[in-house]
Parts: sequence; structure tokens; C-alpha cells
Amino acid sequence: MTTAVQPGDALPVLDDAEPFSVHVDDVRLGGYAWWQPSPAPAIVLIHGWGQDASHLAGLARQLHGRGWNVLSLAARGWPGSTGDAGDYGLSSDRDIPAVVSAVHRRGVSNVWLLGYSAGGLQAARGVVAAEGVAGVITVNSPMNVHTEYRDTPSQMMRAYYDDILTPAHWERCSPVTVADQVTVPMLLIAGTEDRIIPCTQSQEMAALVPSASYVEMPGMRHLPTDEQWDDILARALGWIEQVGNES
Repeated sequence: MTTAVQPGDALPVLDDAEPFSVHVDDVRLGGYAWWQPSPAPAIVLIHGWGQDASHLAGLARQLHGRGWNVLSLAARGWPGSTGDAGDYGLSSDRDIPAVVSAVHRRGVSNVWLLGYSAGGLQAARGVVAAEGVAGVITVNSPMNVHTEYRDTPSQMMRAYYDDILTPAHWERCSPVTVADQVTVPMLLIAGTEDRIIPCTQSQEMAALVPSASYVEMPGMRHLPTDEQWDDILARALGWIEQVGNES
């Protein structure tokens, strides 16, 4: 099992990736980038709680090997970025547009978002404020802090919410609060054995977004195995090709 990182930890150096950095007011968001030498679409990866941008490096390398530009973002406050690690999506409507704009400035016009767990919350919440996003993919992600708090089997998750969530979080960080503003395709993937973020979170959002597709992965717990990530990647790329052909 992967050991959780702490917000004050250093972001590991990856020899095959370029450092990434963008400023949002007084906060610096960092991470890693794998750029293609010729024009190609881009995907922004956002990690979950207790992780840093290196946790999705394996997925990033697979995507880069398939011809994508890839950015693995360090979420606000976690290793590689400054700010409050308890932000939990509250600043997504500023952070996601800033990151997407930075990718566009490199001449990339086709940008997708993929977030795992809390990273999916950030992607789904922030996409409504970002211009030029082609679509969003979430994996085992909370979509409504109210129903997540009520339905999660995890007492640890409830204790975490008790510790970090402010009245502002309860009011506006949940993606369901802006579901009617999501105009891009959305793929919500959930594991049937997730005992932290129930499948019902993804189902709730999918029911509210006309352009959303919901995929259930039997046997998958909250943290996907390497083999399950391979399956997720295959499903995501197949979906991207499908919605691209439909547009």
C-alpha cells in the first residue's frame, strides 16, 4: 500500500519530466510535464489526498508514450505547490483555468482533465470556469460533500471532513452545485468495492450532467491497482475517441 505523503514534503525529482509551474494570485501550483516535440493533445492529471504529482507519473508516461502531452499537477498545498492543503476544491474555479491556460500557451488546443479521488472533485468543479477543455474524467471521486459525509462507510473520511471543511466548502465546493453548467463530456468511473467514496457519488453527478457517462468497475477499491489503472486508461482513451468522433 502506498504511504501517504504530507503537505510539507518535497516533490520528488523525475529525470524524464520537466518541472511545471503556474501562479494563481499568491499561490504557486507545480508539478511535472511531459511534452511532445510536435503538435498533440494534452491531458492534465490531478492526484488524490495523501498523494503528490509523482503518484500518477506511471499513467503520465503511458499517455506520453501514446502521443499525448501530459501534465501531472500538484494540488494546492501538496508537495510541489503552495497554498492550503485543506482547500479541497474550494479554489478549483481559479486553479483549473490557470493550469489549462498555461497548457494552451504552449500551443495546445485540445486539453482534457483526469482526476483521481479529490483530484476528480477539483477537475469537475473547476471545468465550468475553464475555457478550452474538451472533457473531464474522474476516478473514485466525491461529487457532493453532503451525501458523501452521509453515505461513506469510512469514519476516517467523516473525521477528515469534520477537520477541514468550512461553511464555504459545504456550500460550494461540490461539483453537483455546478452540474447544470457542465457543457463538456464527462466520464465518471467508480469502483464497486470503494469503501471511502461510494459509487453513488459518481452516479449522482452523472444523473445531473446530460453529457456524462458512468462506468462501474467491479472489484475496484478506492486505490486502483496497476492493472486497474491500465483498464481505466483503456476505457478513458476509448471514450475520448468516441466523444471526439461525435463532436
